[in-house]
Amino acid sequence: MDGVTLLDAPPEARQLESLISDISRRCLYGQWIDGVEYRLWQRMLEGCGDFGDDVITMFEVDELRRLSAAIDGWLVWQDVMHDDPVKTYLESGPYVMAMSEWLPLFERWKEHAHGPR
Repeated sequence: MDGVTLLDAPPEARQLESLISDISRRCLYGQWIDGVEYRLWQRMLEGCGDFGDDVITMFEVDELRRLSAAIDGWLVWQDVMHDDPVKTYLESGPYVMAMSEWLPLFERWKEHAHGPR
């Protein structure tokens, strides 16, 4: 799974990261709680409503959809191991994943999280 870092992404990707982080802090009490990208996508598909200890508004759902469409993808948390001549290090953070890669990944998560339908 190779994504584009936020540094190399369009401004809408950084806006999407900020919105996801804000929602996660407000509803789940953490900046980027494990799996929030999957849970938010599911909520976005269902529309506004309960999310963690708060609700996601229709405005937020519309913004998530608009920003996702603008980057033709979604943000996922990725841990990437880097080997350079000086040191090996792990870089973690949100990456932009193309929609063509995200949708099958989300479907696998949904099947695993909720079982076959």
